[in-house]
Parts: sequence; C-alpha cells; structure tokens
Amino acid sequence: MESYKVTVKAFETNQSGKPLLRCIVPGITPSNANPFPIPLNLTEEQGEMIVQGKTEYDVTLIRGDLRKDQQGNLKSGQYPDHYFYEVAMFEGIPNETAMARAQSETPMPSPSQPARSAPSPEADNREMVYRRQTGLNCASSLIAPLALDDDDDKFQRVVAMAERFVGYISTGRSDGLVDALIQDGASIVGEKEPVYGYPEPPARITMDAFTEYTEQAGWSWDNVTEWLDGLDPIDWVKQEKGRTLKKALKVCKDTAVSIGLEPSLDFRVVVDEA
Repeated sequence: MESYKVTVKAFETNQSGKPLLRCIVPGITPSNANPFPIPLNLTEEQGEMIVQGKTEYDVTLIRGDLRKDQQGNLKSGQYPDHYFYEVAMFEGIPNETAMARAQSETPMPSPSQPARSAPSPEADNREMVYRRQTGLNCASSLIAPLALDDDDDKFQRVVAMAERFVGYISTGRSDGLVDALIQDGASIVGEKEPVYGYPEPPARITMDAFTEYTEQAGWSWDNVTEWLDGLDPIDWVKQEKGRTLKKALKVCKDTAVSIGLEPSLDFRVVVDEA
C-alpha cells in the first residue's frame, strides 16, 4: 500500500452505483503530455468526501491484478499502469475490506522489481498502523452494542466515528473530527471559558436600587413590565401577599437568563467555572 495525491479528471458512477474516479496518479500514470487516467472505485462513505470543484485528494492504493491490452492479453507488468489499483484509504476514510485483504496477502514483486530480503523500518511502521486501525474498528463493533443498549442508530454512528479515528491514525488528519465528536455528545477535555451571568440582587431592595440594577443589566423598562405580567414593579408586588421588590428583580433576572440575554462585561459575574 502506498499513499498518493491524485488529480481527478472525471467523476463517474460504476456499475454498482458507487463513485468512480478517473485519476492521474504520480508514479503510476505515465508522465507524458496527455497521460491516460486510471479508474479508482470508492465506497459510498469515501464518496461522501468528494467536494464539488475540488480535484486533488489524498489516497492510499493497493496494487491489484494485471490489466489486459486491447487484444485481451495480460499486460507485461513492466510499468505501474499495467495494474489495477484498489483504494484502501480516501481522504482518511478506509475501505476495511480492501485493507484486510491487503494485510492477509504477501505481496509479490513485479518483474521489474527484485524481491526484498527484509522489510524496511518504514514498511514495518506502515504495517503496524494498519494493524492498529483494523483492531480499533473491530473493537468498536464489539463494544458499541453493549455500551449503547442495542440502539442501532447510535451503533452505526459509533462505527462511523471509529472509522474516522482509523483515518486519523493512518494519515494524521483530523478533518472535522472534533466537531463530529461534540455533535455525538462527547465531552472534550481541556480549559473552558467560565460561564457568566447576572449578579444576585442586593439583600434589601428599594425602588431606587431596583431601577439601578435594571439599568446596569441593560434592560429597558418595557422589558421589566413585560416580565412582570405587564405591571410595573410596585403594582406587581401588590398583586400577591409575600411579594417583594427583591422577588420582582429575581423574576426579571431569571427571565433574562432563560431567553438568552447576557450581561455587559462590567456587570457580569462568574456563575459556573465549567
């Protein structure tokens, strides 16, 4: 398996209805003035990474069988474009079937390449990456139904997320991964901004203190009367026994918070260290 940055010359659909790209691949397609692109089939999930207008993508390819010439005879294998290629990874999204098959097969040297006596450290590192990613995906499939009470929808989301982790392990690219985790309810550990709110009203509230608080909070008098059932604070207090201006101010504060109003910088206090 080798990684490339390919240039897409055509976007098509194969006989199975899945995405098919015809690509120029450095080191595989000839470097002449008009190279003939090779076909690369994608899985449906890999196809979701295609962006309209974008023509360059990162892929990991597995060399397959020899192609045939126009007379129906197998090509010699002398050149890289004599072979079919399978997409093991596309923009960080793996094809698990292709990767598992590649790991289980011992690659045969082409006629133009002598057999190696031992794998290089770089090749060994790549093999370990693919082993780790396959193990991670298998583990998620086993654990997900137990952890999520057999919820099929959540199970599929966990498996999809595991495949994105696999892509990160292989390529180091985390495109959208943190956002997707947050959407699935994950808690991202790290420093967080404190949550701010309005200060608690003073212990004793006069009408002057009430008015001063509302002005500092940035509430209009129309806001205040609306939140107090259309009444000014004095009339609101008179409506029921036990009401006070302090309770009236608390009603206003709680309402402002519930509708998403935020205090000004010079009036806010920390209400949650998060």
